[in-house]
Amino acid sequence: MSAWPKRLRSLGLGALLALVLGGPTPGSVGSCDQDAQTANAEQFCRARKDLACQRRYARGEIDQAAEMACRAGVDAECVGAAWPADCDPPPTTVQTRACIAALANSERLSEAENAIPECLTSTLCGRSR
Repeated sequence: MSAWPKRLRSLGLGALLALVLGGPTPGSVGSCDQDAQTANAEQFCRARKDLACQRRYARGEIDQAAEMACRAGVDAECVGAAWPADCDPPPTTVQTRACIAALANSERLSEAENAIPECLTSTLCGRSR
């Protein structure tokens, strides 16, 4: 069996993780200004780094053991994550969801994470709004 179905399944799981982390909280469904709220930097960090590990595995850059080790370290790397002081205004939940969706898109695997327009600091930090 080809490794691609496993890799795509991993990316799908990453997308599901992003949706769970970025989804509405109980009681906030239907809130008009929820999408305009500042995104949670720690949740974004976790989702982005987790997907970066999955993308490296899907591209064949690392083996499954390295992917698992990479993903296991994500929580520790993101504890206390915050938006940079010069990130004004900080990203909204809409912007961070767009970045996570772009990273989870299997058709965009060949794009470097730091070259995806939805994930550029200039996009996320309001300099190109």
